[in-house]
Amino acid sequence: MRDASLSLEVAAHNRRTPLGDATPTYRFALATPSGIASASLRRLERAIFLSRGEFSLILVCCDSPPLREQILQHLGELFAGKIHHMVIPPSAQKFYTNIQKSLPIVPPQALMVLGLEAVEDIEPLLSSANLVRNQFGQCFSFPLVLWVNDEIIAKLVRFAPDFKNWAASTIRFSPQEVLVLPPIEGLAT
Repeated sequence: MRDASLSLEVAAHNRRTPLGDATPTYRFALATPSGIASASLRRLERAIFLSRGEFSLILVCCDSPPLREQILQHLGELFAGKIHHMVIPPSAQKFYTNIQKSLPIVPPQALMVLGLEAVEDIEPLLSSANLVRNQFGQCFSFPLVLWVNDEIIAKLVRFAPDFKNWAASTIRFSPQEVLVLPPIEGLAT
């Protein structure tokens, strides 16, 4: 009997959106040209939501700057502006220090880190993250979302393997994906 009620609770939980509502509250939906909702966006939303209040490393690969901006805007609306953004300076040498300096006084629900592909000397930056990887978990109580490309992922594997291993599989967005407004009910299409 307990297993049946637990299954019902799990099923009910899985039907909820990341904000805990029984009905979706999305203003935008990420869709491919064929109109199929993107599982990548749902994975990213869920990863941020489930990691609130604790450290986690989330890698997001998106090579389309306009799509990345739309996703960031969507996440900002979805999480009521409680997501902080930072751009790593091209001359950065210490990853942890740069992140720590950019944090607001009140910890964010998530920190989006952009600009890694523009860092002039990425190897020392990534090596520094690997050396102090335990500091991230001890000092940050929010998910750290790194926006990367395939080249940065390869360099993470090479220069910061222990740090990179904290992340689950990389969430990928295809350049063919576009944000579209859902149809308004009751209007003829």
